[in-house]
Amino acid sequence: MIIDRMENAEACMASTALREAFSFLRGLGADTPEGEQEIRGRRIFARVMRYQSIPRRQGKLESHRKYADIQVLLSGEEFVEWVPLEGLPEAAHDSEADVSFHPVPENPHGSFKLTPGLFALFLPGDAHMPMLQAGAASGPVTKVVIKVDVSLISGGVLD
Repeated sequence: MIIDRMENAEACMASTALREAFSFLRGLGADTPEGEQEIRGRRIFARVMRYQSIPRRQGKLESHRKYADIQVLLSGEEFVEWVPLEGLPEAAHDSEADVSFHPVPENPHGSFKLTPGLFALFLPGDAHMPMLQAGAASGPVTKVVIKVDVSLISGGVLD
């Protein structure tokens, strides 16, 4: 998992596919319409969504095998929890949706507040639980998740 400011994203990405994804992100704003948009077919695509953040007890711990996730908030704020996949119980994998849902541990390995201007990059091996309310109450969130086929990254995340 990598967390950083958007202005640092392209400087630390050696992968052409990741640079392409971050270039796409520069053109988005809080008024970007919901839906899915292909960047490089199904190898790199974006999902823009609007939702209310949720309490932790409603969260789902997920991981992916085929795609890396780049998660960016266009508006709002949310907490995200991270747990290394290693050591979690085996979970059924939906290969069509490329998602496994894992039992939520009592204590996460790490958590952080995602706000506009930051990004989180989750690779296979990173279980993550997004969408969690950042305060005492749920709030509205506009988020884009870019899915990048991990075969395009081939280990070239950092220079």
